[in-house]
Amino acid sequence: MAEWDQMKNCLIALLFALVLQPACSKELETQMLGKWQSNEEKTLDDMRKTKDIPARTRKFFENNFFGRLILVIREGESSSYFADDKNLNIEFAPYEIIKKGDNYLIIKDFNSVLNKIEEQQWFFEKDCMYTYVSKWKFREYFCPRNE
Repeated sequence: MAEWDQMKNCLIALLFALVLQPACSKELETQMLGKWQSNEEKTLDDMRKTKDIPARTRKFFENNFFGRLILVIREGESSSYFADDKNLNIEFAPYEIIKKGDNYLIIKDFNSVLNKIEEQQWFFEKDCMYTYVSKWKFREYFCPRNE
């Protein structure tokens, strides 16, 4: 059960961690705006390359865990929800970009679930972006959501 709690906390941290600040380069700023959905196929491909993940945990991740989280990014604020959420109540949260590079941003925001300020690095790869998740540090990919 402790593994589930830790995985759950990592996912919840993602819900509140993705943010954007107008100070980043126009290219990254434009690239991040919009809706992004967790990409199960890309994420699981990366997870399967990661050693030391227990079989039970792999099975858990492979059972519709990824692919449902949606990130909504507007200039200066972000939010998230699950695609199958029937009681949708989107609340946006502020952020701060503390470092940027050619293909990444490091953001800082308040994680209300863990009740602390966190930093998270987001990388851009082609049309998608990813961040490292779980204690095994594999990539969770997010790709533009077409509606």
